[in-house]
Amino acid sequence: MKKTYIYIITCFIGFCFGHPDVSESNSAYKGKTTSILRLSLDGSGIYNNNKVKSGVSFGFDKILYKQDNVITGIGFENLIGRDLKNNSIQDIKFDSIYFFFRFMYEKKWASYLRLGYNILDKDINQFNSSGFMWAFGVDYKLSHSWHLESGYHVFSTENIDYSRVVISIARHFKTRND
Repeated sequence: MKKTYIYIITCFIGFCFGHPDVSESNSAYKGKTTSILRLSLDGSGIYNNNKVKSGVSFGFDKILYKQDNVITGIGFENLIGRDLKNNSIQDIKFDSIYFFFRFMYEKKWASYLRLGYNILDKDINQFNSSGFMWAFGVDYKLSHSWHLESGYHVFSTENIDYSRVVISIARHFKTRND
């Protein structure tokens, strides 16, 4: 399990620092954000009245529509497997696909809302394997490319919620103006 975390974090850091960011270079290009890559750490959540160990997840957002203060698009999130604290269920994972809405309030502050569909990536007979996903939170812009996010995320399967508090570092990728 620890090898998986190390691999994901290494790939994330390598991808983020290896990708040229044209918006922060000294060139004449002024890029616009087209996609967001996110690495998240979440606190121990609750699933079916059982505490879940904290874990790591990663996500990717593709921006489809952008106005002055609103960004919308689709995204994907994968929660790396984690166990219930009482070890009754091990290696529980969720995959989700969602629509997101990001509202900018100031130059550095924004909020987000995600609504989507999740799949419980574990064969557990007592639970349905899919359900509704929703999340909300705030975003603070550290630089042109790096943002810090914090929010409350909920996955539902058969009226059983998995809720958790999440803190994320997000890398915004930009394109060159034509």
